[in-house]
Amino acid sequence: MSNELCYSVWLANAVSSRGDAYCRLIEKFGNARGVYAYTFEKEKADKLITRKMLRELKNKDLSEAVSVVDYCVTSRIGILTCTDGAYPRLLREISDFPALLYVMGNMPDFERFPATAVVGTRKMTEYGMHVAYQLGYGLAWGGSVVVSGM
Repeated sequence: MSNELCYSVWLANAVSSRGDAYCRLIEKFGNARGVYAYTFEKEKADKLITRKMLRELKNKDLSEAVSVVDYCVTSRIGILTCTDGAYPRLLREISDFPALLYVMGNMPDFERFPATAVVGTRKMTEYGMHVAYQLGYGLAWGGSVVVSGM
């Protein structure tokens, strides 16, 4: 398990997965571990870093981040930060891009292949699962990259 990855997950949670805030803090402190080491006692909220985020940045409990990273490692789920070179360039262009991506399988070339995002529900029915499978299978068979929130 990568300690830096734990700090990255901690930071993404602290900034509510807002990529713009995550990247600004990485630019200022060099990496997620640098953000973690800072006390944030004299910082003031602004348009990008809210009071809620500042409260979360002062909370140095890494246990949830360690659990997430451990789960991802054992489940073979990759974690990409918005500062990684493999992070999709087009995704960074949206106004509210995510700080982290959790990746199962191969990361496709989003600039070469069409992509379809699938948004589901937390309480899936049998019928919904059947339709989602058929839809995803058909899209993938037709050449589209299928993106899901897992």
